[in-house]
Amino acid sequence: MASKPKPKMSGFRAQAINGKTETINTDNTVQTVQPVKDKPFDVIEKTPVQKPKVKRDTFTFPENEHQAIESITKKLARKGRILNKSEIMRLGLLALKQLDDKDLAELSDSLDRVKQGRR
Repeated sequence: MASKPKPKMSGFRAQAINGKTETINTDNTVQTVQPVKDKPFDVIEKTPVQKPKVKRDTFTFPENEHQAIESITKKLARKGRILNKSEIMRLGLLALKQLDDKDLAELSDSLDRVKQGRR
């Protein structure tokens, strides 16, 4: 079987000698280059960004509080921030986290209890 001819390198030739690479340029000058011992680009390990896991849940709201969520959504939309109901609830949690224990307890006393389940 005849082997395929090796492709010719354009303008220079590289040869590895004792861990060094010698490049012969077209003007017959020799340039010795020490190889880089770092990992090649395709082997570099990428650390994946871990997104927090999400959990689906359902909530029961009085109708007036559900309308309040919709009005907050519309207010933010007028300011150029489009959020869904889930993001509005998460925004409320961020605000509640910033309260100290005393203020949070006082605020929870003002909340009307709602019977759980669908109505």
